[in-house]
Amino acid sequence: MKSRIAPMLLLLASSLGGSGCVLYGATTGWRGTGVEGVLELPERAPSDAAGPFVIYLERGDAPAGPADDSGGAEVRHDGEGFRPALVVARAGSGLTILNQSGVHHRLFWFASGQRHAVALLPEPGAESRLELDDPGVARIYCELHPDEHFTAFAVPTALYTVVEEPGHFGIDSVPPGSWRLHVWSEDFEPGIQEIEVEAFETRFHPVPLQGRAKP
Repeated sequence: MKSRIAPMLLLLASSLGGSGCVLYGATTGWRGTGVEGVLELPERAPSDAAGPFVIYLERGDAPAGPADDSGGAEVRHDGEGFRPALVVARAGSGLTILNQSGVHHRLFWFASGQRHAVALLPEPGAESRLELDDPGVARIYCELHPDEHFTAFAVPTALYTVVEEPGHFGIDSVPPGSWRLHVWSEDFEPGIQEIEVEAFETRFHPVPLQGRAKP
């Protein structure tokens, strides 16, 4: 039965084939064992309540996984605003902001209880870089243009994926054991579910997100 209160994730801890989603990171040594799932919205969810959805696994004794050597994530100002509106990257990695607007921007955000700021100069191709040290959500605003902003979500582990809309997802190379599965989106309250992953076994885990869609 579909929940009328919260989205439902049906998870499958299994040997994975293709995941059909964007997989950003994985640990090594357990290739082929992982977590699959399907994200379903409740029948009464608003028609515009959708993704992106950030899904990640963590546990206290698990290593964060290999460092992100890709140079981090990137956001651009194209003259109309910052794109993408939501960027996801590993905590501890860098975020590059490119200015293609020809206009000066002065960005600020809060992390660890402190206010941080960086200038984005108007010269063509100008860029600035900020560090996503703290896991979780960071709201980045422009002091000079109050209606321009974007959101950065820093995940604390290499075991994560992002889906743009409800549907199938998969995270590969998950070592067996007990894990906390987290789901985050702008439209729904964050959800956490304890799950078990065992090598070469298949288990379904219904994971309702708590609360209702945000207005």
